[in-house]
Amino acid sequence: MSHRMRIVIAMTMLGCFGCDVEETAPGQDMGWGTPDFVCATAMAHVTKCTGLEVDLMEAGCDPDDAESLLETPCEVLETAARMTMDQKADNPNGPEISFACQWFGVGCPVDDSCFPTLSPESVQTLIVLSDPTTLVDEYDTRYRIQAISNIFEAEPDPIGMFSIVYRHITNNAVYSVEEGYYEHEQWTRDLITAFARRYLVNLHGHLTGGHVTHPWRKYYKLARDCSVGRGRVLGVAIATHLIVDLAYAVHDVKGIDKHEEDYMLFGEISLWVFPNLVEDIQEVYKTDVSGLLTGFFLGEWMGSGWGGGGAAGGM
Repeated sequence: MSHRMRIVIAMTMLGCFGCDVEETAPGQDMGWGTPDFVCATAMAHVTKCTGLEVDLMEAGCDPDDAESLLETPCEVLETAARMTMDQKADNPNGPEISFACQWFGVGCPVDDSCFPTLSPESVQTLIVLSDPTTLVDEYDTRYRIQAISNIFEAEPDPIGMFSIVYRHITNNAVYSVEEGYYEHEQWTRDLITAFARRYLVNLHGHLTGGHVTHPWRKYYKLARDCSVGRGRVLGVAIATHLIVDLAYAVHDVKGIDKHEEDYMLFGEISLWVFPNLVEDIQEVYKTDVSGLLTGFFLGEWMGSGWGGGGAAGGM
C-alpha cells in the first residue's frame, strides 16, 4: 500500500465533516477504545501471559505503547518475565527505570536534556493565554496565537514548535475572511475560533496537568524526546490539528452540507503555511523540516473526510 493511500485511509477514519462525534471528557466513563481501556486491556494481557500484576497506569501508560504490548505474543512476554532483573543492566548514573519500562517498554523516561525549558514566568503567561474558557472570537484567537508563538520564539522549548506554524494558519484564516473569500462568513469566523480552541485546550491541559487528548499527548511526549527528529514531531502536530481537531471543530460549529465548499477552501488556505513554517522553524529551532512539503497531501485527506449531511442534517 502506498504512503499516499495510507494517508487517505487515515483521513477517512479520523476526519469526518459534520459527523455527530464527541470526545470523551475528563470524568466521563471510559468506554471501549479509549486510552484507559487500551491500557487496562494491555495490563490484563500481561497478567494472562505471565501471571504478573503490572500497573501500567502508575508507570505512565501511553496508549501507543499499550497497543504494542497487546500485539506482543505471550511467548515473548513469558520469556521476558522469566529473566532475572540483573540480566538487563541499566546506567547506574541514570534515572531509576520502572519494571514496566525495563521489560515492556511502557512508561519509560524521556531524555530531554538537549532541549531548553520554559521559564516559570513564561509558563504562567502561557496558561493565561491558552485558557479556552475566555476565548472570544477570531481576533482574540489571532492575538493569543501570536502572543504564544512570541514566547516560544524567545524561549524555544520544542513543545512550542506548532505555535510557530499555527500563527500563520490563523493569520491566513482571518485575512481570508476579511477579504470575503467565503460564502458563509460568520460560520467560518466561528470555525476559526473553534479550531483554535482545540489547540488551546490541549496546550492549557499540558501546562496545568489537565485533560489532553491522546494525539496531543503523543506530540508533547515526542517534542521533548531528544531521540525523535523534529520533522516527525512537527508532522504529528500538523496532522493532529488539521485532521483530528478540524473535524471536531466543524462538528462544534454545526457544519452541514451547505458549508462544504467553505470547509474545503478553509483547508486549502491552511496549506499556505508551508513556505513560512519551513523558514521559521529553521530560524527558531535550527531544524530543516522542508521534507514535510512532500509528506503531506492534506487536500486529499480533507476531501476523503467529507461526509455531508452533518450533525444538523443536510441542506
